[in-house]
Amino acid sequence: MSDVVVVTDSTACVRTRRGSAGLRVVPVSVLFTDREASDGVVRPSTVYRRLARGEAVKSQAPPPASYLEAIESGDHGAALVLTPAHEFTVMAHNARLAAELATRRTHVVDTRTAAAGQGLVVRAALAAARGGADLDEIGAVAHDAAGRVELLAAILDSSQLEHSGHVHRDSAAGRRRRTPAMVARFRSGQVVPLAATGDPLRALATAWRRGDGRADTTLVFHSAQRPRAERLHRLVAAGEPILTCSAAMGAHVGPGLVGVAWLTPR
Repeated sequence: MSDVVVVTDSTACVRTRRGSAGLRVVPVSVLFTDREASDGVVRPSTVYRRLARGEAVKSQAPPPASYLEAIESGDHGAALVLTPAHEFTVMAHNARLAAELATRRTHVVDTRTAAAGQGLVVRAALAAARGGADLDEIGAVAHDAAGRVELLAAILDSSQLEHSGHVHRDSAAGRRRRTPAMVARFRSGQVVPLAATGDPLRALATAWRRGDGRADTTLVFHSAQRPRAERLHRLVAAGEPILTCSAAMGAHVGPGLVGVAWLTPR
């Protein structure tokens, strides 16, 4: 076992339990009009129910102090912090501030992706840490995985992404007029609509095959779209269980997302 702890945030789709050795998960805050709740405590269904009523629901990135606590707590000697793309959130900035204040040697890696894509990078880093790698070696593994991550999603309702500013409203509206859903690639901090016709889930599966997707490095995830996620899971023959977006991620993407993330071969 390595002397390095891997730190990430609660929006990453990670199957490993939060209390697992070698992993620290920093919770994101979910902001409602009448209260604030911690991601992992509030249910995603609560977010979607409030959005359906027309309420504003937002998320708030962990402050530097939360990252610093995760870095410094425990008896490990070093820490690797993995964040979503800095274009989506200030988490990478806050994590770097914490790293500057930490007494332990700390590296911060912007995974350039999010959700299940980020989860794949976390999983790769954890495997390296559990294999006894040092901080530099684990950081190299994380950078390699971040460079090979692909994440595609069918967005059945892009209104929440439009509201967050990650998808241009006119472009998204045009896509919705032409197709049942907007199919998009989440990469390098951008949400890029892709040309797709017909069944959006089959479009995802086709892109997965063309992108050299492999079942053992593939994750299917969703926000309140379990039946469609199960169908996509069958189409790509993913070996991992289906993952559900956290409440904080749901506040970003809304209840209409089905996606697949994978690591391309080296």
